[in-house]
Amino acid sequence: MQIELNGTTEYGEVWYYFIVGAGKGSKGLAMVSLYQKPDPMLYEESYQTLWACKYSGSQNLCIVPIEKIQCNRFHLQYSLDTHFHHLTGAKTHWLARRA
Repeated sequence: MQIELNGTTEYGEVWYYFIVGAGKGSKGLAMVSLYQKPDPMLYEESYQTLWACKYSGSQNLCIVPIEKIQCNRFHLQYSLDTHFHHLTGAKTHWLARRA
């Protein structure tokens, strides 16, 4: 998911949605595991198209108001061990962006 968080665009995986409060005072929220920042070298070499982000799992969770979720982007989990040694050690997700 693409999320606007504190004035910046972040990417992450929604674990679940929930509602707090009742009636008119209720608010929709999402528990999100934020990805780490994309690899800058791969981003530049792909002409600002491909983001390769490490998955943080439960180490980088945050609660986000659902209105801050901007869109659902396609991501693909892929092991980069044989191609990009500097990104190994965690699940890596690819995110393709169109200019």
